[in-house]
Amino acid sequence: MSDRARELLVLRTAWLRGAEYELLRHARLAKRLGFTDEDLVRIKTGATAPGWDPLDALLLRRRR
Repeated sequence: MSDRARELLVLRTAWLRGAEYELLRHARLAKRLGFTDEDLVRIKTGATAPGWDPLDALLLRRRR
């Protein structure tokens, strides 16, 4: 798994669980990996947010 994919999943999980510390910590790491401010905002919406590339959207699809 790429660093980007890992951070994307960590950030989405932190958002869904309300883990503010993890969200802030990993947002800083994600920025170093090239995430934009817009990416970080879209994480709140998930896979349906416009602007994700197909792989990111696939990773963000929620499965139960």
